[in-house]
Amino acid sequence: MAVFEAAQKVWELHDSLGGGDHANEILFENLVKFLSGDTLDDFVDDFRRCNSMVVEQLEEPDSATDIIQFRNDLTSNPKWQQQ
Repeated sequence: MAVFEAAQKVWELHDSLGGGDHANEILFENLVKFLSGDTLDDFVDDFRRCNSMVVEQLEEPDSATDIIQFRNDLTSNPKWQQQ
């Protein structure tokens, strides 16, 4: 975790960008680009744990028939059809 001085530098950068939503967006986008995938994964896990967020689980198909139906649903969706 960032100690006070390191965190303070980020808040000062935020203020120098004018604060508010615009500064939030710029800093967030650039932090996500800068941090490693492992650090981002650790952050997400820690954030969810500290904020009592439940991780959504994908529903597993019950049978081969469900898998076939799922595949048919995907292929019939125009969004997934090749152009």
